[in-house]
Amino acid sequence: MKSATILILNVVRKLTNDTQKENNNRNTNSRNFILAIWTFNRFNYLTAKIDSWRDSVRLVTTEPPMYPCGVPCIELKEKYGFHESNVGCVLTGPTIRGIDAYNAEIEKYLNKRNGEDWRKKYQTELDSLIKNNRLE
Repeated sequence: MKSATILILNVVRKLTNDTQKENNNRNTNSRNFILAIWTFNRFNYLTAKIDSWRDSVRLVTTEPPMYPCGVPCIELKEKYGFHESNVGCVLTGPTIRGIDAYNAEIEKYLNKRNGEDWRKKYQTELDSLIKNNRLE
């Protein structure tokens, strides 16, 4: 836990320094405040960057899956480089905005990793698993 906290602080410092260098004439205190607010939610822009660097990303959903997902489905998600996290459906506004920011960054990462059309390939393979009734 201590190493994760140190990593987050280092990333915040780097982002703050980069922002200050790029925008010397702007008020950086408001940016620091916004950055600090983001870190209170598990899923946000900053944690997406950290998860991308660690190559341990997940797509966050707010609805339960429509079908049971077993080992074949998990293996398919791992093939495309992500896991799925369901956080429930009763969420606050800041949490939803954090999830949206997290998923947007993760989509960029997955597009770089798998190519722009990875979603179509993934959905085709998932549909094939469902059709062949290979989900456990």
